[in-house]
Amino acid sequence: MAEPGALSEKLNRIAAHPWVVLACRLVIGVSLIYASLDKISHPDRFAEILRAYELLPARVVRPFAHLVPWGEILIGAALILGVFTRVAAVAGAALFGVFAAAVASAVLRGLEIACGCFTTKAGAEPANWATVSRSLFFLLLSLLVWKAGEGPLALDSFLKKRRGT
Repeated sequence: MAEPGALSEKLNRIAAHPWVVLACRLVIGVSLIYASLDKISHPDRFAEILRAYELLPARVVRPFAHLVPWGEILIGAALILGVFTRVAAVAGAALFGVFAAAVASAVLRGLEIACGCFTTKAGAEPANWATVSRSLFFLLLSLLVWKAGEGPLALDSFLKKRRGT
């Protein structure tokens, strides 16, 4: 049987493998961009979903409904392209942490609402523990990217080589 330290070291090596980091960047980036598209197309519906969480003051719901999806696009694009990778990974982790906390809050308060994760359509995916778990999973992937750095096929790497650093 492998020692716990050896197993931990092996998991760290796998998590830091450049192609694992690239896969994490792409999964997070594509997911964020996909999640933003319906919200951008239907900001009023997204505002109603945000309002249903009962967490934001009424005066900031509409601005959040417009800003959140554009933040998702910026973070997603940065991760896909590998530009400002660590900053984008931290921003993604923060976003996923907020999402997880908001959904967990709704579930704990017994609110039966749509999560607003990937669509604003009526009868969409409900806010539940599965959506909390998914947000926490994406948070962990974001932290892995932050810890490991940009990985292969990243503009950050290309720019470092051009500058000679």
